[in-house]
Amino acid sequence: EPRGSAGKPVFKVLEYKGLENVVVVVTRYFGGTKLGYGGLIKAYSETASEALEKAGIIEIIKKELVEIVFPYNLYNAIEKTVEKFEAEILERDFSIEISFVVGILPEQKDEFVKYVNEITKGRAKIREFLDWERKIGKKRD
Repeated sequence: EPRGSAGKPVFKVLEYKGLENVVVVVTRYFGGTKLGYGGLIKAYSETASEALEKAGIIEIIKKELVEIVFPYNLYNAIEKTVEKFEAEILERDFSIEISFVVGILPEQKDEFVKYVNEITKGRAKIREFLDWERKIGKKRD
């Protein structure tokens, strides 16, 4: 295709929609009609825009993971704290103590950890994960 008539129009659609970490592939089969430079720009940008509309957009929000281990009598306080910070409980384990793996926005994590320590008077153990899949983490005092 002529320079600037395919990739740039598709990229401008992504910029306009404010999308990141996206791949859009537009394949054009020659059907015997020459579109010209302007026609190519229009065809590629409209196709990319239509494909994105049909695919839908899902916003992914990065969260940091924190494990909280606490006694049963703190269950309500911890659950209310998770709600207060609009965090998400990703995993719950009830054994000798309760363990929550919580996803929290990075900018709220330090305040969340501090608040949990305050309301539990240090009785909750908190661990930040480096790798949740293998549960490799570091202790936080």
